[in-house]
Amino acid sequence: MKSNLSYKKTKVLNHDNTEYFLYHMLLMSCIQNILEISDISQTFVLEYEELYKTIKNGKENIYKEQNNGKWWKTT
Repeated sequence: MKSNLSYKKTKVLNHDNTEYFLYHMLLMSCIQNILEISDISQTFVLEYEELYKTIKNGKENIYKEQNNGKWWKTT
């Protein structure tokens, strides 16, 4: 699969006769590249899944999967 991602080069600073550049990619190109992977849905978690619990200092911490689109209901 050929990637459609290409870096952009932007000069951000010129200091003491030295040029500084930022190399970056466009966000929409990154998203498009991910969505073009034909079997990407096989790696998505679509249902709530409790991953693990830990107890520290008498307090229980619960870590949950948030990739179900409904994570905001439990926050």
